[in-house]
Formats: sequence, C-alpha cells, structure tokens
Amino acid sequence: MQRRRFGGTCRQFVTGFLALAVAFTATTIATTAPTSAATARPAAQPPFTPAFFGMSVGAEITNLPDAAFDREMNLMKHIGVHWIRAVFPWAQVQSQDANPADEEWTYLDRLYNYAAALGMQIDAIVDNAPVWAETTVPHIACTQQPSFDLTAYANFAAEVAARYPTSIVNAIELENAPNLPGNWVVPDACGYTELMRQAYPAIKAANPTVTVLTGGLGAQNAIRKGQQGIAGDIFFGQMYTQGAQGYFDALSWHPYSYPCTPSQSCSQNRPWYKTPAVRQMMIDHGDGAKAIWATEFGAPTNGKVDDGHVDEATQSSIMVDGMQQWVQLSYGGPFFVFAFRDNGTDPTKKSDWFGLVSRDFKHKKTAYFTYKTMALG
Repeated sequence: MQRRRFGGTCRQFVTGFLALAVAFTATTIATTAPTSAATARPAAQPPFTPAFFGMSVGAEITNLPDAAFDREMNLMKHIGVHWIRAVFPWAQVQSQDANPADEEWTYLDRLYNYAAALGMQIDAIVDNAPVWAETTVPHIACTQQPSFDLTAYANFAAEVAARYPTSIVNAIELENAPNLPGNWVVPDACGYTELMRQAYPAIKAANPTVTVLTGGLGAQNAIRKGQQGIAGDIFFGQMYTQGAQGYFDALSWHPYSYPCTPSQSCSQNRPWYKTPAVRQMMIDHGDGAKAIWATEFGAPTNGKVDDGHVDEATQSSIMVDGMQQWVQLSYGGPFFVFAFRDNGTDPTKKSDWFGLVSRDFKHKKTAYFTYKTMALG
C-alpha cells in the first residue's frame, strides 16, 4: 500500500463542499445504494458471503476530487465490494495541532457518508503522523525511539472511534506495515507494541464495539528508503515477546503469493506460506479465537523483468485461488484485494500496477470482471 504524507489543511478544497454533498447524495448515491430487499445486489455464492469481499484502497481515496471519488466508489459497489480499507490520515485532520477547533474532517466524513449510502463498511487505518506530533516526542522504554508522539496518536485514534459508528467504521487498524520503514524510521516491535498498549484501551474506551486490528504485516524482504524491513511473521513474534497479547482483536495480514497462486508451491519467500506459522503463534499465546484478516492480496501486471509481475489473466487466477483458499480457513476474516485502481503508469515500477482497473479508469482488467463474478455470484 502506498503511503502519503499530508500537510496543511484542505479548507481551500472544501469551500461549498457540504452543499455539493447534499445535492450529490440526493442524486447519484440514491440511484446506486440498495434501498430494499427487492433492489439488493445478488448474493455471493456459498461458501462466500457478501461481507467476505473487500478492497484495500490506501491513502488516495480520502483525498480524491469529487468526480474520481464518485467513480471509484460506485465502480467498487458495482462489482460487489463490501469492505473499504482506507487510510484515515491523522495529519489531514489535525494538521496544525490537537485542538478540536482546528480539526478538518470533511474528507473522512465524505468517505463515511458515501460508504453508508452504498451499504459498505470501512476498515480505517489510522496512520500518517502530522509534523507537530513529530516535534516533541515523549521518551518510551525501548532502545529505538518512535518518530512521533504515541499518546497523541492514541488520542486521535480514539477520536475516530468516537466519531464514527461501528455499523460503518467497523474496524480501526493501528497503522499499516509497521514492520517496514515509513513512519518508523527503523521498524521496532518494542515501540510499535507500546503504540498498541496506548491506542487499544483509548479506542475501546471511546467505542467498545469497534474491532481493533494490528497494523498490516506480511512483507518478507522489503527495503524502503534504504532500510531493510522485518519479515511480517518475525515482527509479529517480536510483538508477542514485547507483550502485544491483549491489545488487538484481530491480526491484519498481507498474504501475498504472486507470482504463484496460493495453492502452488512458490519458490519465492511469500507471506501466504507463513500464514500457518503466524496462526500457530496466536494459538500458542492464547489468541486462537481471534481471526486473521487478509487485508492486502493481489498481483502487479507490469514492472521490471524478474520482479514477480504477471499478466492480467494470471493476476485474475491468483486472486480467485486466494479467495477460494482463504474462505476455507476457520480463522479467516474478510479478504481485501489490493488494489482497485492502478497507482500510476510507470512501466518499470510494479507498485503502479496492482489495480483491477487502469489509472484513468478506461481499461478494466480480467480480474475486475472476475471479482464481480465471485462477489455477486
């Protein structure tokens, strides 16, 4: 998933937005949202249920202009997406400070209202620290210090939980990929577990019914910004060593298998094949009743030679096989495909090509139609 940093406010964009949203809700959304049993979309075929099908759309969805936002949300609804996994950027809402009078919620309210109108639910990834939270960082009892204020993060996550009912924002995810360099200059399970210790009780105090997920884990050998990440299964074990048990309700896991289908024996060290070991860790630590959510799964359709990218037919086959395998797991939660729309058009950059549709929406890949068949029967 792509990270995006936010600074400043979005007030210049949202002048007059609320009036536009009222008109928009009365027209476009009203014509697409299910209003009765007679107009409900077809059900997914057993053993699938509609709530199985998710889409991991990242940070961009909250910041899109109205036309692109409308198009992406309605196309996802059209193919049967039930869950939206999106970044709720802390820096976008509290760009100046933690003063409620300075907060800007318009973009996130737009996403919430639209998802509600379309009958979708949201997994909200609380991420992207604002600059002010990085200026003075309280010391924690870990060798590696965090780059942002963990208490301020916990307070903001609790605000998200209090603001949005769990009928729509059903899950809150504590960052994305904390095992990789990003918000954490050097990934550190000690510091991340301290974030969980502070955020989990704060969220539950604000809204005890919301599901709190760990940050999405999975990457095995990723390097970002010149720093080596920690394999997701190893990082998860380190979290338990640091005392993470009791501070999450479900594991967010990224079980990528490309360029192979999950049912194949893949020569590459992919997270899918680490899932049984991760599950055993949960059982060993008394968390056997908790689910694992597959919060990112997919395959890129372009890139450099030998980087693992596949053709569009194979992307579709990998997705179908993943769905068929995951739904059989007794502990498997919702299944999120990454991503709906290509992130870019650079032919050498595989991270640009995970989408089911092209960057300009004009080309729908095979997996787009296959997803619709799987989700709507």
